[in-house]
Amino acid sequence: MTFKVRVTGSVRFRICPDCGEAHDRHAWPDNHRRPDEVLAAPSVIADTMPAIHGQHDGKMYDSKRALRASYRPSGNKEGKYYVEVGNDPARHRPFKRPPPDKKGIRTSIEKAQAKLARGEVSRETYERKVITRPGPI
Repeated sequence: MTFKVRVTGSVRFRICPDCGEAHDRHAWPDNHRRPDEVLAAPSVIADTMPAIHGQHDGKMYDSKRALRASYRPSGNKEGKYYVEVGNDPARHRPFKRPPPDKKGIRTSIEKAQAKLARGEVSRETYERKVITRPGPI
């Protein structure tokens, strides 16, 4: 024998993000945050980092702020402004233009020629459509 169970309405119990147990939505404990609540905490990015060798002056830096200050003219001996560049290998690759879609170009020209041959588009109708309603013809 099988039974069909139909659930209507909203889900009454929800999983607690703090303890992992199911709590009644309407009788939520006061010492638990609700699943849709966001904890209000600032996003903190630390200034410290593993020591790196500065490529422009040869010094060792373990602070992002000190390293970036040495990029400015007031922070280095040469008085030059340096730009921090990432290590993305794609920036060294030359741009390669994709080949033109010759088949697509050919079909669009053939469609335009067919419209012209059928009389759907003439110079006057083209100019009227472009001036009054810009968009596809």
